Amino acid sequence: MPEFRPIYKSHAIEKCAATVAFGDQLPKKVFGQLLESATPLLTANGLVQGQQPSGFQFDVATGKVSPIDGHGPTQFSSENNVVQLHVLPDAIVWGTKQYLRWKNFRQDFQKSTEPLLSEFDKATNVSSIKLEYWDRFFWQGNWDDLDIKKLLKSDSELSIKAAGQFSREWHNHVGWFETKNFGRRLINVNIDLISINSPTATDQPSVGIYTMVHDQTRTDAERDELNTLSLIKRFDQIHDEMKHLLSQVLTPSASEMINLNSGE
Repeated sequence: MPEFRPIYKSHAIEKCAATVAFGDQLPKKVFGQLLESATPLLTANGLVQGQQPSGFQFDVATGKVSPIDGHGPTQFSSENNVVQLHVLPDAIVWGTKQYLRWKNFRQDFQKSTEPLLSEFDKATNVSSIKLEYWDRFFWQGNWDDLDIKKLLKSDSELSIKAAGQFSREWHNHVGWFETKNFGRRLINVNIDLISINSPTATDQPSVGIYTMVHDQTRTDAERDELNTLSLIKRFDQIHDEMKHLLSQVLTPSASEMINLNSGE
């Protein structure tokens, strides 16, 4: 009988991204100095600075349009473009399309962003952090014999609502806020059943699962509270939360297939 299989042998993660946003933007001169000092280290870690995006800024008060000169959002990436680091005046985004395990992602994130984060820390507080996962599974049969209940729990409020209404492609979106002592947490669980042309099959049913946890602050007091715990420990907590979220969506056999409860 056909079954679902993850995109990779040991896990289903297509990509993963961690975002750290700050309460204030760095001044242009300070941000330029940060990029200049960090570039040699990032290059040593195998990341190459990409071409800065060109653009314009609009002054609402005067109506003046002027080009953005230098020191805007800057991207660094590995030569194969699998790993990307986006550095903005008020945020850092680290992402990879070659995920192994959380400990590897965590180590690479720390190694490349620590010098950047320490410079931001001198001028402003972290205001929000976000972790995102994109998981993908492929059905080994066709649309006629597709059995979504082999992947998604039939009694889960997060996953199966759209499955009973549509025989082919569908999208299911669930999101909510939770009150925290540092402000609020936004949680999203989005599921898409789509058709994909892969190297081995045409019109192959595939399920993509997007999970996101975003811890947000709105006041200085909430930012102080968010920063009482180290950034990496916050991400560790969010990672555990996201594993729990995915376990509420997947069947026990699917969770076992990707070693979801392995403790990594």
